[in-house]
Amino acid sequence: MANVLVVEDADDIRKIITTILSRASITSIGVEDAYFALQQLKEKQFDLVTLDLNLPGMDGNQFLVELAKIDPYMPVIVISANTEMLIPHPQVKAVINKPFGMKELISTVKQLIPPPLQYNSMVKTLFPA
Repeated sequence: MANVLVVEDADDIRKIITTILSRASITSIGVEDAYFALQQLKEKQFDLVTLDLNLPGMDGNQFLVELAKIDPYMPVIVISANTEMLIPHPQVKAVINKPFGMKELISTVKQLIPPPLQYNSMVKTLFPA
């Protein structure tokens, strides 16, 4: 099952994002700032990060620089009302403007999370006939 780290300082929006993901059978953990997000990334396994740019303390652009040091392959979806503030970064795979729709969020997340490896295909790959 996919695991998404939701980095959003607004409690209501963070709750909306995690609830939408949960209803789509996607596990998520919501955090309110970039420092705690970096700590979570060091301690737990995630498949994707959703990121607001306007965060207290360390903003989203600074977070992306620090994320690259921890996991340079982690895909990121920026979800922000101020996407013009985004400094281009290779880990940003999609940008969603606030306000956003439920379908837009789910489809974007699902596009960026690889499908789970099926047991039969894994066995065929490891042990060809």
